[in-house]
Formats: sequence, C-alpha cells, structure tokens
Amino acid sequence: MVKIKGLDKLKTKLNKLLDDVSSTKEAKWFGESALKVIKERTRGKRKGVENGRLVKLKSVGKKYSLWRNRQKGTHPEMPRGVASAMTLKGGVLNSMTITNKSKSNVKLGWKTKRLRDIAEGNETGSYGRSPNPKNARPFFSLSIREIEKLMREYKARVNKKIRKI
Repeated sequence: MVKIKGLDKLKTKLNKLLDDVSSTKEAKWFGESALKVIKERTRGKRKGVENGRLVKLKSVGKKYSLWRNRQKGTHPEMPRGVASAMTLKGGVLNSMTITNKSKSNVKLGWKTKRLRDIAEGNETGSYGRSPNPKNARPFFSLSIREIEKLMREYKARVNKKIRKI
C-alpha cells in the first residue's frame, strides 16, 4: 500500500474552498452583481427583459411624459420625451436590494410595500388596475446572456480561489 503525505492538508483546504464558494458571502456577491446589471441596463440602456431576451422598454404615454418633464427633483438620468428608463426620481431602481440570502439562494426586491407595488405595476402593466401586458415594462429580471455573464464572472472568482490552494 502506498501512502501519500499531505492528503489531510489538501482535504482540509478543499473543504474550506467548498465552504467559501457556497457561502452567504458568495450569494451576496451574486445578488449585488445582479442588481448592478439590472440597474445599469434599465437606466443606462433603457432595456428590460422578456422571455429571456433584452428588449427596449416601452415608451411612456405622452400625457405622462409632459407631466414627468415638469417635475422637480427628478433623477439626472431620467430621459426626456416618451422614452422610459424606469427613472423619475430614481426611487424604485435605487431601492432595489437583497431581501434574503442563504448559501444557495439570494432574493432581490424592495423592503417597502409601496415600492414593491410600483415595481409590480411596471412589470405587469397594472399600475393599480388589472394587468395589461401592452403597458408592461418588465425590467426586474436577467436575460439569458446576463445570467451567462454572471456565471462566467463567478467561475473566474472560484478559479482564482482554487489557484490560491
């Protein structure tokens, strides 16, 4: 029988690595990265997600756009005209946060019911009424490509930790 020295040390390091990559810290990283992608894409590129693909956010109504353009204290990145970037004063996008996390799960959302309702109105097109898909601006999800990009970044993080062993 052959004995290999150092296997216990390697086993300890591998167990530590597995604990590290499946920790709430990594779930938090993934959640924060997803939030950043959603905010930048929605506000900066004025895009949402339908059926796993990026789509241009639907325009706002002309009446609303005229009202919106007269408001004080609007977000500097709020578009003029009828373009939509889910940004009037920035409250909904700025308030998106990690609401719950565990080793294998992260939940994104809003802490207040008021903001959850506003987000739901935009997602479903309901705005306090029955949902109307024609008016929906689905922004609160990731596209397939965005998920793939986050997975590549996560894989790179894990590989970097493996190289340290």
